[in-house]
Formats: sequence, C-alpha cells, structure tokens
Amino acid sequence: MKTLYSVMLCVLVLGMVLFAGCSNNATDEQIAQLQALQKEVSSLEQQNADKQRQKDDLNKQIADQNDKLKQCQQDTQDAKTALGK
Repeated sequence: MKTLYSVMLCVLVLGMVLFAGCSNNATDEQIAQLQALQKEVSSLEQQNADKQRQKDDLNKQIADQNDKLKQCQQDTQDAKTALGK
C-alpha cells in the first residue's frame, strides 16, 4: 500500500511540474487540475484505509474460525480418548 502512496505522490509531483512549465505563476486551470488530483489522492487514501479495515476484520474472523476448529478437533480427540478408541 505504501507503493500506492509513492506512485500517487510521484504522479502529483510530476503533474505539478508538467503543468507549471516555465511559468512561475499557476493558471486557474492548473490550480483546478492540482485540486482535482489532490481530491483523487485523498479519495484513494480513504478507499485504501477502508479496504485495510475490511482486511483486518476478515483476518480476525478467520482467526476466530480457526480457534473454533482447533477446539472442535480437541473435543473430538478427547471424546475418542474417553471412549477408548
């Protein structure tokens, strides 16, 4: 995910350089484009954070299910031992 941030930052910086050209004053169009890019970066960062939370939730669910499975396997083994099998 850090790679995504690096790529987006590079795109933003490259965009600023390309849009600025040789002029030392940004035009209204360039400012609008920069703001649009910043908004897009912000949106992508939010999506990334949301997906990371979803991933963490799913990993917790998997861990919980694995714990239940281990407990069931232990209970099965205990029952077999108690029955003498």
